[in-house]
Amino acid sequence: MAGKDSPAAAIAGAKKNSPYPRSVREEQQLITRRRLLDAALGAFEANGYHGASVEEIVSAAGVTRSTFYLHFKNKAEVLQVLTDSVQDSVAELYAGLDAEISGDTADIRPAVRQWLDKAIGWYSERAHQIIAAVWQELSVGADAEGARGITVDEHLPRYLALWPESERGAARTRVILLSHLLSRAVLLSRRGALPADESVVLETLADLWTAGLARPQAGGALTGHDQS
Repeated sequence: MAGKDSPAAAIAGAKKNSPYPRSVREEQQLITRRRLLDAALGAFEANGYHGASVEEIVSAAGVTRSTFYLHFKNKAEVLQVLTDSVQDSVAELYAGLDAEISGDTADIRPAVRQWLDKAIGWYSERAHQIIAAVWQELSVGADAEGARGITVDEHLPRYLALWPESERGAARTRVILLSHLLSRAVLLSRRGALPADESVVLETLADLWTAGLARPQAGGALTGHDQS
């Protein structure tokens, strides 16, 4: 059953904002769609994106294959809907980072560490963990387009604007790599696959993110840690 904070429930909640009451048929369609999305999350969690099948999803949802295709074109569209359902929370998270690292503070590490604490908390929700794991899976394969993750220009526009145009490609690359590092580190830590507890993981990530987000200064120098 869908939890009230699941992506499926969030999609259903958005439908409630319609000024027109739903018919019994529309209500039933929404319930079925929610069940399919929750079943897909379970299948992705158990077997990964490539290992999960439409048959597994419809079996868990208690519907037929034809019903699945009434709601979704294919498994990729299911993932797209789930991804869209978390994009607002991802954008809000990175907007906070953008504000913190684009100011005048010379030493950004305290702000970066505090933000990483929040970011790690984002993964505490089961659905977020599953979707992030799928992004990781797809990012190294032929389906990399499905691993949307973050778009630097959208999520960190103020930070990116600090860089000369000629250096923005490198800045984008660093942020993308750092975001994948964060996801991978959290997922490995939660599975007990790292030789350190989560507090050490947090401090290590803070060091790496602070170095990676070092900002340009006049004369070509970089700033991230306080140099005093």
